Amino acid sequence: MIIDTHVHFADSKIPNTALFRLEMPEVFKNLTKQYGVESVIHVETRQTLEENYWVLDLAEQDQFISGCVGFIDPITKNFSSKLASFKKFSRFKGVRIHTLDYIDTEDKDLFIENMMALADSGLTLDLHTTHHTLNKLEEIIRYVKDLPVIINHIAGPPVMNAQRIDEKWADNLIGIAKYPNVNIKLSALVQMTIEWEKQKYNTIDYKPHKAPSNPEYYSPVIDLIFNHFGEDRIIYASNWPQLERVSDYGIGLNIVKTYFDRKGSYTSTKIFRGNALSFYK
Repeated sequence: MIIDTHVHFADSKIPNTALFRLEMPEVFKNLTKQYGVESVIHVETRQTLEENYWVLDLAEQDQFISGCVGFIDPITKNFSSKLASFKKFSRFKGVRIHTLDYIDTEDKDLFIENMMALADSGLTLDLHTTHHTLNKLEEIIRYVKDLPVIINHIAGPPVMNAQRIDEKWADNLIGIAKYPNVNIKLSALVQMTIEWEKQKYNTIDYKPHKAPSNPEYYSPVIDLIFNHFGEDRIIYASNWPQLERVSDYGIGLNIVKTYFDRKGSYTSTKIFRGNALSFYK
């Protein structure tokens, strides 16, 4: 069975230009039941408190949504009180941020204070940023050693040629992997192979720019991640529906599954289920 730790649902009545398409959970369930997806972690996209409440309400009605990674402004002065109000919901698992540049601004102290509050709460941090800023994560960890962090989308390497790994991306990722509280999602691998300027012209019905579908293409990248994060700090995630810009769910899943099936059922179960349960407690 699989826990998909990175999906985005949306009500078509509420505009959301960040998503490739706006779909509710039933569409995803029908798509993925053939693959054995048992539950999901929903991750924010609108950066609003309203979206948090909307997803938590969905989760109350549907056990399929086992967790919600939401949004709270990381430089708001009432971060702790907002965090406490959301922690009352058992399925609120953490917050996501999209930049670490706060560390270079006058809001640095407030940001660090809020990250300390997040660590103290027992909740998690999803980090959606590129590899260029991972050095800033190292500075944050010096202040907040116990904060569980998970990197989204393999830290957004440059357009990925898995046969010729970008050295800067590799160095930055290897550097941050030494911290035991830092985890990584194997998400959006297919998206990393196509330039955004090309991706944005793809539609549901017309995709002239498609990602490679052969799992072997991605093995060198997954090798690097596995060699440095190990079997306990890697978690499967699809980034649905966003991966459909350049591929489809079955292909994205097969890339990761083919790799870890070769590692044996013990390791594969960790990647697809066990590590998600350990991280998003």
